[in-house]
Amino acid sequence: MKTTFTPVSDAEIIIPKDTELILELSQPISTQTAKQGDRFTAKIISPTEISGAVIEGHISKITKPGRLKRRSEMQLSFNRIILNESRWSNFDAVLTEVLPVKGDNVKSVDNEGMAVGKSTFKGDAVKIGAATGTGVTIGAIAGGPVGAAVGAGIGAAFGVGAVVIERGKHIKLNPNQQLRIRTSYETRIR
Repeated sequence: MKTTFTPVSDAEIIIPKDTELILELSQPISTQTAKQGDRFTAKIISPTEISGAVIEGHISKITKPGRLKRRSEMQLSFNRIILNESRWSNFDAVLTEVLPVKGDNVKSVDNEGMAVGKSTFKGDAVKIGAATGTGVTIGAIAGGPVGAAVGAGIGAAFGVGAVVIERGKHIKLNPNQQLRIRTSYETRIR
């Protein structure tokens, strides 16, 4: 991959530990299609002194949303920073924030750099409530007050069953989506 980084000189570049960088992803990453170990690249946007340099990384952990555990999770590892073909260094950082865009479904990033997807809890409650209400109505028509109670139970059970069958939301990181990271150690690029 060609970089657009043009260093002012051949002087050594030092990126101190705990430096905050903002990256822009080069390709989409989704818990729906990605696998642990998949590689990605991102371009540095900030700080401007190294803007345009490329970060290479891989997906170190991925959890798809499931029937019982609703939230998807994704952990990105950052492996190398590249200024040009002859100037690069090993690199390590922790994801601290996914800057939001429409449809990314990222709820938060924990202290260990794990992006956590949004749950479907609120939507699930609405589905269960709607099924319960439908059961009450049908039961009341069929059997009066006792039928309403029985219908509510059957409706709620149907609603819970429908929710368990459905999956939670996938994390979708778009091309050009920005990530905030913090360096884990001092990096020197000669």
